[in-house]
Amino acid sequence: MAMAGPEDGKNDMTRKARRTLDVFALPEEPVASEAAKQAASTTTEGKASKQKQQLPTYLPHAAYEQLRKLAFDERVSMNTLVLEGIDLLFAQRGLPSLSELARG
Repeated sequence: MAMAGPEDGKNDMTRKARRTLDVFALPEEPVASEAAKQAASTTTEGKASKQKQQLPTYLPHAAYEQLRKLAFDERVSMNTLVLEGIDLLFAQRGLPSLSELARG
């Protein structure tokens, strides 16, 4: 079996280079999520982000949708509304607010 080469009239220099998807790639920009923005704004100077703890919750679907629509209408995150609700609960029970707890 003969290999393709200069003797068969095809030259490696005349072949088009294969296109890759890299030509279509957009420049990479750091994308900060809403949670990351809020974490950065609520943590105090010198405190690590380890001060926050995740709390998975389960809501009835109707309550979830209502919270989602409320967050959209008010142009805030669902997390912001949940934190507002926790703050109200703490106030009703005579406990320190989230901002007071964050200060130490």
